[in-house]
Order: sequence, then C-alpha cells, then structure tokens
Amino acid sequence: MLYAIGKNKIVRADNDGISVAEIHFHETAPHVYEITEVLTAAPDDDDQDLDKLMSKMVSHMRKHGNTIYSRDDFAQEWLEDHPESHDIWRDAPSKHTSVSEAVSQIAESFPEGRASREDSSNEDLSDGRPPEKGLTAAELPSKGVRKFGRFLQYLSVLAMLGIVALFVLSAVQNISTVSETLKDSPTGLNVFRLATLITPIIGILLALWILSRRRFTVDGVKTRLDCGRGAFPFTILLIALILTPTASLYLANLMQAGIHAGLAMGLRSFLTVFSIRAVPEGGLAAAGLLLSIIRQFVGR
Repeated sequence: MLYAIGKNKIVRADNDGISVAEIHFHETAPHVYEITEVLTAAPDDDDQDLDKLMSKMVSHMRKHGNTIYSRDDFAQEWLEDHPESHDIWRDAPSKHTSVSEAVSQIAESFPEGRASREDSSNEDLSDGRPPEKGLTAAELPSKGVRKFGRFLQYLSVLAMLGIVALFVLSAVQNISTVSETLKDSPTGLNVFRLATLITPIIGILLALWILSRRRFTVDGVKTRLDCGRGAFPFTILLIALILTPTASLYLANLMQAGIHAGLAMGLRSFLTVFSIRAVPEGGLAAAGLLLSIIRQFVGR
C-alpha cells in the first residue's frame, strides 16, 4: 500500500496507484484543521483501510503540532474510540463561532500553545515541498488497460533478449573462424572481441531499461507506469541491420586502401557476425518497435 499526504488530504492507495481510502481536511485557523470528509472504496463493513489512514493522519498532525476536530460521523466516532489521539483532538466549535473565538477556545484547551506559533501561515502539510505535478485518477488508464500494457512490455523485453541471444549464438558459432582469419591482425582481433563482448551487455541493459517504468503522481499518490520505452533502440537496430551491407563495403574499401586496416578488419568481421541472422533479428526488432508504439498509445 502507498500513502500520500497533500495540503488538504491524505490518500491510501494500492500498488497500482488507485485510491482505496481518503481523508479530506482544511485549515480553519493556524494549526487547526477540520476533518471534512472520510471516503473509502471498501465495503461498509470493512474499515481496515480507513483505520490505518486515520492513524497515519493523527501521527502527521501531531508531528506538525496541529490540532484537529471534525463533524464527520466516522471521524468523530474513530477519535472517540482511540484515546491515543485525544492529545490533538478537540471538540468542534459552534458553526456560529467566529474564527478568533474558535482559536481562543482551542488555545485555552491546548496548554503547549501550539496554535499561536509564528510562521504558521507558511506551513504546508507536504513538509515544505512544492506539490508534485502528475495525473488525476480520471486521466489514469484503467487497470485492465495497464495490465495489457504490462504484458506488451514483457513481450518487448523478450524481443530485445531474443536479438541478444541470436547475436551470441552467431558469435559462438563463428568465433573460431573469425579468430583464424584475424590471427595476423592483433588490432582487428581485439576490436572484434571487444565489440562482440560489449554488444550483448548493451542489449541486456536496454532490456532492463525497456522493463522499467516512469514515475508518476496520481492524485498525490506516487506510482510507476509504463510509458512505452524501447521504440528508439529497436529503430536503431533496424537501421543498423539495413545499413550493414553498405558499412561492410565501406570497410572493405578501407582495408584495400590500407587506411586503419586493423580497425576496419575487426569491425567488418563484427558486422559479418552481426548480420548472419539478420532476418530473424530484423523481425524481432520490428516486432519490438511495433509493441513499443502500441504501449505508448495504451499508456495515454
């Protein structure tokens, strides 16, 4: 479960960022807050979420030196049944009582004098931090849509890992032949080995990045949502596979001209191994790109 405390409410949400209970309040005087509304998505006979949320609210109000009162039936009953909250709970002032009179009444019954602190007008229930920008519950995709997007996200990760697996298989099957070809060029052999080692590492890191989710704040509750990561690397892979023949020809010309021959030999051997399974690799890259685009639209 997640908690979020805003200026005028405290929210308890599930792991998907959906609110299951809320307590609304507002400041009626310096360090004096009225609980105006208590809401829950649970059945009437299940107050577990509200009970935990009320305890969280009392602790937060106590931490900031505030007093509370309420005309809400549930809040009043809960406060009466929990003596540990009585140090900050006060009777609700009459609706016809002026603000100054209400402050005086509460200050008299609160010996620490917290209601008269200086700088009270500048205090914010969010611990001084500016409110976070995010989504509202209405803007959040439905739970079913988010689950579908999560499924597509896993498929995108599998597509990237599939490309990595095909490349590793090609490298393992051809490393002996390439090493024999490049035995007279230490520079070319080292370039080939380095590129072959780095490529799967980059692929795995990209798969983890695709699997990650972006942080959002939904009605004050922090959560993570898939935003379709992966379109860019899959696009780069497709372009690389398409341009590999042209790049190999260019490197062959460099080798003939004797310009950075060792480097050109190593890179050309790497591209040869990389393109051995170009068709299945290209298919997986295209599928990953399509899945990423769909995920971007699903997450909107």
